[in-house]
Amino acid sequence: FIGIKFKIRIKAQIFEKLWRVNSQGEIIPQLAESWELEDDVIHVKLRQGVKFHNGEELKASDVVYGWQYATDYSQSVSSVDFIDFDNLKALSDYELEIPLTYPCGIAVQALAYSNLYVTNEKALKEAGDKVVTQPVGTGPFELENWTMGDSIVLKRFDNYWGTPSQMEHITFRVISESTQAMIELETGGIDLALSVGGMDVERISSGVVEGAKLIEMAPSTSDCIWFNCGSEFFDDVRVRQAVCYAIDNHAILNGVYDGIGGVAYSVLAKDTIGYNSDLEGTYERDLEKAKALLAEAGYADGFTFELYTDSNSYRQGTAEMIKNMLAEVGITMNINTLEFSAYMDVIHEEERLDDAYLLGCSAQNPDGLFQGTSPKFAGPNGTQNANYYQGIDQSDLYEEVLDQTRLTVDDAERLELYGKAQEIINTDVPWFPICYRPLIAASVDNLEGFENCCGDIYLSGITFR
Repeated sequence: FIGIKFKIRIKAQIFEKLWRVNSQGEIIPQLAESWELEDDVIHVKLRQGVKFHNGEELKASDVVYGWQYATDYSQSVSSVDFIDFDNLKALSDYELEIPLTYPCGIAVQALAYSNLYVTNEKALKEAGDKVVTQPVGTGPFELENWTMGDSIVLKRFDNYWGTPSQMEHITFRVISESTQAMIELETGGIDLALSVGGMDVERISSGVVEGAKLIEMAPSTSDCIWFNCGSEFFDDVRVRQAVCYAIDNHAILNGVYDGIGGVAYSVLAKDTIGYNSDLEGTYERDLEKAKALLAEAGYADGFTFELYTDSNSYRQGTAEMIKNMLAEVGITMNINTLEFSAYMDVIHEEERLDDAYLLGCSAQNPDGLFQGTSPKFAGPNGTQNANYYQGIDQSDLYEEVLDQTRLTVDDAERLELYGKAQEIINTDVPWFPICYRPLIAASVDNLEGFENCCGDIYLSGITFR
């Protein structure tokens, strides 16, 4: 296997949630047998007889300890900040009470999309600072071997509570070049590639690559330029808007994405619930308008800024085209390319080196994306909102609208609020969506049972006919 979101995609094989979302967007039970949302509390009944990989039986106390442990990691809990983690209660071995800090109409949905997996209390305590390399979950696979930077091997967990996988082992490999991944797929080195580029999509769909097929994975990903709103240039909305008017999204779609996907007009892709189609066409390229905004902001002669990105081929190509486009309005953009983990470190440093960065985001669940970009989570330890969109322009109103999306129990009102949130971002542009592309995987043609659920993948059902 090859994948970009390496750790995230492996987690879903080892760990499980109380409930999750399936490929049809429906919420289905995992470790919870049943649940009920009542005002400001969720009552949960756990499955009985579920075993962790270390042989311990799942108890409600494991959920309480593991979730409270996770609060030390903001990226795990920012999307579920409505949970009162300090007052989680194990009412019995199999009954759990999840108190909420406020009545939240989408609490159950948000938990289904979250990264809150269930871990074993004993295993967490014994692992200490090795918790990442010694994962213990309840999933259909457990860790067998981890070669850093190369591969991770999982083996089937034979005491799994659910339907056991027909595969005894899964090997995840790190293959940084998509061309090499396709060679591996063609020669039998791998069975599944989780990220396929435009040229390879064409080769497989036209039959040039024998014995392979494409798997389209919803939702689409929107690639965006995220402005560091704390930088000396991009704390001014006029400068951010000027950059947007200088970019030709259509040219990037054709030049980098090979026409696959579409121009993005919102951080939500078109196939996402809550997408605001009224914003389409707002920032069509207009060099004169860009120059006028720069002059108004005091940068008639342009300026030089630092953009950071990773080695993703789409973002590399996008960065090069943006650089050339901005040069036409007098802006010099220096491109800094780093390996992904080092790139993430730069974005989350207290002392920022970047003025802007390129990063993709996908959201079939708009709540998860919007809450991750909320001003309340701004700063170096934020999630998507590592770009300091806080205390400027309409950021306070944006936060207020996002809060309302969670308080309402009316689905129609929530959709209207999602539309309002997109309007605010469209005006303030703390980030600017460029293009969206479908996430496409490729596999050998006899592979069946691959399940993609809003970014999480589930491999236990794979068979080879």
